Amino acid sequence: DDVLDINRLNDILLTRYNFHPMVTFQEYIQTSSRQLVFVHIVDPYAVDNILPETSQMQLLKTFTKKGSVINCNNVSLSKIAANETLEILTRETVKNGLSNFRISQVVCLYAAYPTTPVKIRNAITRICPTCDTASLIFSYWKGVTNHAKDLTVPVSRPSLCLPNIRFPRFILEAYPFSETIKTMANKFVTDTVGKSPFIIVHVRSEKISYTKKQQGFTFDECLNKTLNLRDKILKKHSGLQVIYVTDYGKYGSHTCHNKECLGKILTQHAFHEMGIKPVHFDPVTYNSLSDSGFVAGVELSAMSQATYVILLGGGKFQEQILQHFKLKEDARQAYGVCWSKKVKLLYDSRNKQ
Repeated sequence: DDVLDINRLNDILLTRYNFHPMVTFQEYIQTSSRQLVFVHIVDPYAVDNILPETSQMQLLKTFTKKGSVINCNNVSLSKIAANETLEILTRETVKNGLSNFRISQVVCLYAAYPTTPVKIRNAITRICPTCDTASLIFSYWKGVTNHAKDLTVPVSRPSLCLPNIRFPRFILEAYPFSETIKTMANKFVTDTVGKSPFIIVHVRSEKISYTKKQQGFTFDECLNKTLNLRDKILKKHSGLQVIYVTDYGKYGSHTCHNKECLGKILTQHAFHEMGIKPVHFDPVTYNSLSDSGFVAGVELSAMSQATYVILLGGGKFQEQILQHFKLKEDARQAYGVCWSKKVKLLYDSRNKQ
């Protein structure tokens, strides 16, 4: 609830997607079963970051033999992650005078296998028959890595959305941010540009490397189109400040699993050569949550306050920038660069595209 307006989100979940409501963290620790099963999601493209080389193949072979869910009580990193989670919960239960949680089982879930919550629960029950009423804690369910996106949640009202929605990024409209996020975003914008109208150039660097090259784009082409579009807007509308934001700040995207992405390297080099300094929200400066989700929410909310938006790369995050931008009364135009082969006018206030 620090990031999202839970009441508004639950209204969307129920009325448009027929999903059960979310609860706040406080409600969770007060009402949840004290028995936990920790589910460690393993992305095959990131397994080299999870286990030593000698254990990698053994784990992957185990998945091949036993399916998408296996017993990981003896996998050291899974146990470490489970214990770290338990420590967080224990601090909160002690602070609130509540009974402590306990982890009865640690399992690994292989993200390369498409599955559903029911299949996951059934597999866990086979591993731990006494865990049928336990609360499941997932280590990581982001939905945008190469195979983790195959974890799908079937919905009962396919007429309203796709038959299988990628969890948790199924909301097609603007995420309902909390008042905390909005307030922090307003402060960030004021400190960055004052009251001046501005252009946002947002670079989704991880989207403009190998994938775009396969689609017939090169980084230089994408960047040149972006800068040419920026210059055209500035020529027509004087007095605009230009703010550059990227996805590789300290609290930015972790999809590359902390490895250097080609798009990141190219963007950093190009911006350095041009003397461009991207702007990022620093939670320490603002005495706010040092959480990547919170920071992303503040930056997204802040960027949507621009008069013009240029979005280079595409992807779900930029789609959310667009959705929030379209809600602003003084929003003029939004462009997508290298979303397709041509620069795409995504929104125009004059004709409400």
